[in-house]
Amino acid sequence: MSLPRLLICLALAAAGARAPAQEPLRTLMDQAREAQLAGQWARSIELLNQVLAQEPNLPQAYFLRGVAHDSLRRYEAAIADFDRVFELDQGVPQVYNHRGATQFKLGRIEAAIADFDRALEMAPEQRPYHWQRGIALYLADRFEEARRQFELHRTVNPDDVENAAWHFACAARLEGPEAARRALLPEGRDDRVAMKEIYALYAGTGSEAAIFAAARAGDPPPLRLHPQLFYSHYYVALYHEANGRSEPALEHLTRAAEDHPVNQYMGDVARVHLELRRRAAAAPKP
Repeated sequence: MSLPRLLICLALAAAGARAPAQEPLRTLMDQAREAQLAGQWARSIELLNQVLAQEPNLPQAYFLRGVAHDSLRRYEAAIADFDRVFELDQGVPQVYNHRGATQFKLGRIEAAIADFDRALEMAPEQRPYHWQRGIALYLADRFEEARRQFELHRTVNPDDVENAAWHFACAARLEGPEAARRALLPEGRDDRVAMKEIYALYAGTGSEAAIFAAARAGDPPPLRLHPQLFYSHYYVALYHEANGRSEPALEHLTRAAEDHPVNQYMGDVARVHLELRRRAAAAPKP
C-alpha cells in the first residue's frame, strides 16, 4: 500500500482554492506548489515563509508548509502548521487526513484515528479508500473496526494482497488463525513481486522461503531488491504476529523497518509498528 501521488495533487489543489489577493503572493504560492510537485520540500518552505511573512493568516500557506515539513520528517513542525490551519479554517478534510498521517508517524495512534474519522465525517464518500485508517485501528487493537475497514476497502481495491493480509491479521486476533484463513479475502491480480507468495502463506499453501526466493529472483539491483525485501519481511512479520508468535514477528519487523526501510507511508507503518512492539516487550509484566 502506498499513499497515492493523486492525494498530494488533490491536497495542493485544495490549498490553492482560496488564493491570496496580491499578485506577488499568488506567484509565490504557485512556485511553492510547483516545488512540492517536484519534491523540492525545503525550497517550498522558503517560499511559503515569504508568503506568511506578508500574510500571516493564510491557511493554505500553513497547510502547504505542513505538508513540506512532514515530507522532511519534521513532524512536530508539521503538526503545528496543521493546527494553525484549523485555527483559521475548519472546513478542509484533506488537512485532517494529513494531520492524522503525521500523528500516526509520531506514534500517536488514537489521535491519528480521530483525525481520519473527522475527515470521513466531512467526506464520507472517501471511507472505502481509507486503508490508512484500517492500519491505525489494527495497531490500536480495535480489530473489529479495522476488519470492517479492510472489507470495505476491498470494494474499491479488490486486487490488493496487502489488504487481504491486514484483514487476516484482524480476523486472527478476533477469532484465531484458522478462522481467519477460512475468511481470507479472495486473491486478486496483484502482480507485484512476492505478493502471490505472500498470499499463499496466509492461505496456508505457501512458505516464507518461497516469499524470499521470489523477492530475490533474477538478482535485482539494490533499488528494486530493498523494497521487495521490505514488503516480504513486513508481511511475514504480520503473519507471525497474527499467529501469536511474537519473537519471529519482532525479528522480521526489525528486518523490514531497519534493514530494508522504504521512504513511503508503509515504511513509516513498519517503523511505528516496530516501536510499539518493542515498547510492549520492554514493559513490566503484570
